[in-house]
Amino acid sequence: MPLISESIIGEYPSQGFVEALISVRPGSSLRVCVRLERDRRAAMLRRADELLPGLIAEMAKVELAVCEATGCGSSSRVFDIWVEVDGSASYTCGFLDGEHEGDLFRVVKEAGQYHVQQRA
Repeated sequence: MPLISESIIGEYPSQGFVEALISVRPGSSLRVCVRLERDRRAAMLRRADELLPGLIAEMAKVELAVCEATGCGSSSRVFDIWVEVDGSASYTCGFLDGEHEGDLFRVVKEAGQYHVQQRA
C-alpha cells in the first residue's frame, strides 16, 4: 500500500490537514485526510500510515453499518477517511443510488460499535 506522505494531493496548513489519494480497490481510489500539528507533521503521517491498513480493512463493516442504520437497500460506499490528531478516525459514507442518494453519513467506531450520523 502506498504511503500517505507519498500520495498527498493537497496541503491545507490554515485548516490543519493534508489530503491524499490512495488506491485501495482495483480502479478505485480513496481520499484520506490527516489532521496535523505543524511541529509533529512527520510523526503524525507515520502514525496515520500505521493505522491506514486497519482502517481500510474495516471499510466493508462501515458500509454495512450505514446500510443498517438507514434501512436502505442500496449499497453504501466509503468516500473518505479522516485520521485525527489523537489517532481516532472517522469515515464519510454515502449512496450512489436509491432513496439516500446524495446523502452523506459520518461513521465513528467507539467501544467496538459503529455510530452513524447523517451529515448536514
